[in-house]
Amino acid sequence: MALFTRKEYKKSNEFFQMKKGESAKANYYLGQMFEFGYGTKKDLKKATKYYAAALELENSRFIKSLVEEIEAAITRVDEELKKPK
Repeated sequence: MALFTRKEYKKSNEFFQMKKGESAKANYYLGQMFEFGYGTKKDLKKATKYYAAALELENSRFIKSLVEEIEAAITRVDEELKKPK
């Protein structure tokens, strides 16, 4: 997470990609990266996928602390996807 905080997004993306199958936190940060275009092309569909994966993983300690924030992020992305282009 320190890489993400220091805005080292390429290294963060590589690390989170390795951990996405086991870490809700990695999926959450990948969602952030794709939602806001941090070190990657902005992709709201991928952001939603990673936020949903974060919710599905059984990392209850992290999930409990971020459920509201993740749900808000999914809602935010869904609303933006519905906007006419």
